[in-house]
Amino acid sequence: MLEHVLEVRNVSKTYGTEYLLRNVNFSVFSGEIFGIVGPKKSGKSTLIRIIAGLAKPTDGDVVINGISLESNFEQAIETMSCCLDNVNMYKYMTAMQNLTNTAKLYSNIPKQRIIDVLNTVGLQNYANELVSKFSPTMIQQLALAQALINQPKLVVLDEPIKNLDEDMVGKYIQILRSLAIKNKTAFLITSNNLSLLEDFCDTVAFFDNGSIIETRTMNKLKQEVDANTRYRITLNYPNYSAKTIHLRYSIPVEVAGNSILIPYDKNILPLVVDSLKARDIRIYDIKTESKSLDDIYLEILKSRPKPF
Repeated sequence: MLEHVLEVRNVSKTYGTEYLLRNVNFSVFSGEIFGIVGPKKSGKSTLIRIIAGLAKPTDGDVVINGISLESNFEQAIETMSCCLDNVNMYKYMTAMQNLTNTAKLYSNIPKQRIIDVLNTVGLQNYANELVSKFSPTMIQQLALAQALINQPKLVVLDEPIKNLDEDMVGKYIQILRSLAIKNKTAFLITSNNLSLLEDFCDTVAFFDNGSIIETRTMNKLKQEVDANTRYRITLNYPNYSAKTIHLRYSIPVEVAGNSILIPYDKNILPLVVDSLKARDIRIYDIKTESKSLDDIYLEILKSRPKPF
């Protein structure tokens, strides 16, 4: 049975009379990569600061590995780590020296652990390089190494890939996936962009106006994309073509201007094309159309509750 690594229970945060967060509830399980996606100034950063112990909720509680952050802060925070947006490293130190400093915040972190996390993030050949010489991508890799040094059960990552080079994104995803599978490490990731979370996350919570609008698994989201993938066939006589194809193959057909839309099915498309040609229907173009993850994201945002 999967264990709860993080439970956010009815968390609210007010500033004066303004609600920054209202009744936020969700759970993250061991080995799960959980994404929170929402526009800027939706309250994500406030929520992350509360989970990281950098701010207190007005109401509610955060429970990490079964321990309340409110009632037992030090013990709760011990098994988690964060890599927030404002990554701070000592640039006059080497990567090894920065991680050695971090290790001193915990008890009994051996030097081998520092070497291991540098290997994990792909910086083993730059251990003795000054951080001032690091690219933004390398600094992000070092920040991840820093977050992993205490072998946390939960890692919170705020916009983790926005500073990564394209060729590093896939490797970064593989690192998180490997840690989630092998070590059962749970990750909580924030982003403004759903498509950036596609290859990362098992579950996504859509966030706006300080609250969660909806939570879905990534598999469900991808199934919705697949269900909305269609062929657009541009031709003459679209109405006649639509009626003919529907009657012959018992599939849904929609007329859209001078085109017909049919379900995406590689087996049936050649049959449809042959049937149309046999009736002297002239086909001008065939395209594949699908609803993207970002389209779904925008639809969900449109259904959001009104601001407080």
